[in-house]
Amino acid sequence: MSKKILVILVILIFIGWLIFAASGLKNKESNKEMIPTPTAEPTPIKEASKTGALYISPSKEEATEIEAIKRLKESCPVENSEFGLVFDYGISKFTVKLKQGYQKESFYRWLENNGYGKIGKQYFLIEG
Repeated sequence: MSKKILVILVILIFIGWLIFAASGLKNKESNKEMIPTPTAEPTPIKEASKTGALYISPSKEEATEIEAIKRLKESCPVENSEFGLVFDYGISKFTVKLKQGYQKESFYRWLENNGYGKIGKQYFLIEG
C-alpha cells in the first residue's frame, strides 16, 4: 500500500511540475508579444544657457526699471521729513511709512525727482 501512495505522490508532483512549467512558458511568450511604445526625446533649445534655462533678455523699459529698483535697494533705508523707506525682503517690496500730515503723492514726487520714477507702483507698500 505504501508503494501505491508513493507512486501516486510522484505522479502528482510530476503533474504539478508540468503545470508550473507550462505556465512559465506562457508568461515568456506573452512578454514577446508586447510591442514597445515609442518614447519622447527632449528637443534641445539652441539659445539655452548652461543651466538649461532659456535666456530671454529684458526689454529696454524692463532693464531700466530693474536698474532703478537695484539702485533704490542699495540706498535703503531712506529717512526724511515726509516718509521712511525700507526694502522688505520677506515680501520683496519697498515699505513706505508716511509721516503724519503727508500724502503718498509727496512720496511719488520724491521718486521722480531722484530718478526712481520708472519703478512701478506694485513694488511699494505704502502705510500711513
